Amino acid sequence: VAVLHEPLLGPLAPELHAAVADRAAHLAVTPGPDAVCAFVADLIGAPTWQTLTYDERDVVADRELLVRAEVAAFAAFAPSPDALEALRTAPVRVVVSTGERSAGPRRAAASVLASLAGAVPVTVPGCGHLAPVDAPVALSALVSDEARLLDPEEVCP
Repeated sequence: VAVLHEPLLGPLAPELHAAVADRAAHLAVTPGPDAVCAFVADLIGAPTWQTLTYDERDVVADRELLVRAEVAAFAAFAPSPDALEALRTAPVRVVVSTGERSAGPRRAAASVLASLAGAVPVTVPGCGHLAPVDAPVALSALVSDEARLLDPEEVCP
């Protein structure tokens, strides 16, 4: 089972891509670790950011240069047709999940990928973008439930 939680789709999800590109452009001209923290808080959602400890937030600030480099890569990302085909023909069950609290553009992006990759769309209850932080039990249950749907003969021939 491959669970892709709110994957990045670049221009295939125009509304989300435009929002990420806009925020990345703002971050590029706004100096300091506070700007990076604000970007990450916006990316993962205020409720999730608020659950992080001050030490965890400090880790984000301390990794300012890494976050800035990743943001530039996010803004430039576009999946290749070969990558989408690989997902569509993968010898595993592919699940595309979104968080129950996630914004509409994230759900739209997941729907696009599910359609292009022939994947199963699923909503994870009680979470937003950062599922392992927001709802680790629900995410684990999703993986377990999906694994139970596999044919044992296909998994262990």
